Amino acid sequence: MGRRGRNDGRRRDAPYRERDRPIINPWNFLLDCKTLCPAESPVDSSAEAIQSSIDEVDRLMPTVSEEMWRADIVLKLRDEYIKICKDQLHTRPRKESFNRWLFEMVAETPKSSADPVLRCPEVLVSSSVLETDLYEAFPIPLTTLFDNVGHLRQFAAEYKKAVSDWTDHGKASEDVPAALAAMDKTLEPDRPDVTAFVEACKTVRATLRPVFDSAMRSIHSHLIQTTEAQLGTRPQRQEGDSTAAVTITEGRDDCAVDHGNKRLHIGKLHLSKLKELYTRHCTADPDLVHFNRAVFVLLLRYNTFFGPSRFQGRAFHAAAPEAVFEHLVTAFGVGMELFASPTNCYFSHYCSAFPDIDVFFGSLGSAFDLGITSGSYEANPPFTLEVMDRTADLVNAQLERAEQAGVPLSFVVFVPVWKDPDFPIPHYHQALETSKFLRAQNVTPAGDYAFISGGQFDSRSRYWRCTHATATYVLQNEQGKVFGGSDEDVQNKVKEIDQILRNQVR
Repeated sequence: MGRRGRNDGRRRDAPYRERDRPIINPWNFLLDCKTLCPAESPVDSSAEAIQSSIDEVDRLMPTVSEEMWRADIVLKLRDEYIKICKDQLHTRPRKESFNRWLFEMVAETPKSSADPVLRCPEVLVSSSVLETDLYEAFPIPLTTLFDNVGHLRQFAAEYKKAVSDWTDHGKASEDVPAALAAMDKTLEPDRPDVTAFVEACKTVRATLRPVFDSAMRSIHSHLIQTTEAQLGTRPQRQEGDSTAAVTITEGRDDCAVDHGNKRLHIGKLHLSKLKELYTRHCTADPDLVHFNRAVFVLLLRYNTFFGPSRFQGRAFHAAAPEAVFEHLVTAFGVGMELFASPTNCYFSHYCSAFPDIDVFFGSLGSAFDLGITSGSYEANPPFTLEVMDRTADLVNAQLERAEQAGVPLSFVVFVPVWKDPDFPIPHYHQALETSKFLRAQNVTPAGDYAFISGGQFDSRSRYWRCTHATATYVLQNEQGKVFGGSDEDVQNKVKEIDQILRNQVR
């Protein structure tokens, strides 16, 4: 009866099992990424240190006890967020809502906190990250999808009841009754106009905006204070932390990584990948003295970040399949990923969210802190509006700088298509599609392709059949046209990406 709104359909990607499909060239560590994509990295000093001294490896690597503490406080903050939303807004936030705040903190360059995950709690004050998510569900989640007229009228009754919970306590404006009457009027025809009804609901919600804003101020203040208080409980490094026992045991399908009663899992393929990366980049530890510890910290960090529920957060950061990267290397000369992790990277050097631990496996730090000079890059940012918007601005700003410097620069960008008549077009779409540097674009329809799960390291479902369409953009400055060739060549190469993505589900 109605259209599915963007919030009803996004991020519901389903696992696509491909246990029998052979994985060909899951990574390419032979390319000299730093030569192909010269850039000033914020972690250069750490990268040099872990190649010079085993003591520096120990000093710079997070300890197991510290990471266990971090996992505990993030879990407490998740619970606290749910509790404060129930107290202030009488609603339970969507499962991924808290993750959006984490992603935005990780993307922040100014770091008020020394913590690598909870870097900048006060970003809540200047950002609309939680406000946008919660407002869409206030006073109850608004949908545009109704099975029939009866379903619509039932929803209208639930909506009015939720509004009355606020008006009965004298917390709403005097405009609410008139807005509710206008909403009722849209229901009078035998076949109500869904669009008119939804717009009337939005008007009702707008009359409650002062109440919502007051609640958000309380939520922001409580979360910031609680986070800062938890950060104050950080344990001091103790003697013996460096040698905390971590064992890795190979099983039939995967490997168990154990410390005390805490068990994590990683696939055999990914463990061998981590060992190769560690050996390459942490040359001061040829005997792998601290390797088990590094693996435990790494896995716990990403598990903590994604969330405790199965598949939670994994779709936030899916990766393009290896066959796509093979094509990007040959077709566009791509030599580095701007958004990756040690477990899902294709190249030996890449940008990632947590350089404090990822540096031991080749990370160059955050893409937003990287001093790009020239080269050809792949950008597949986490699927949160805030980070994708910043990525689009970053790409355009770097291309403008490279244009003025007269050096070649190219980006191949993958983002989900979040365009719906009921919502404004996201900034990242507008910024990329109207860019003077855009050379080609293509959309691969939903369900026709698969990406690699962000949690592939501990999942038997390596591929995810995506239920959202994906847009591919190629942006290059004039000098960067050496990466791709003529306009016709670039268009054809982008179409090949589309075909490769579709082949993943055939």
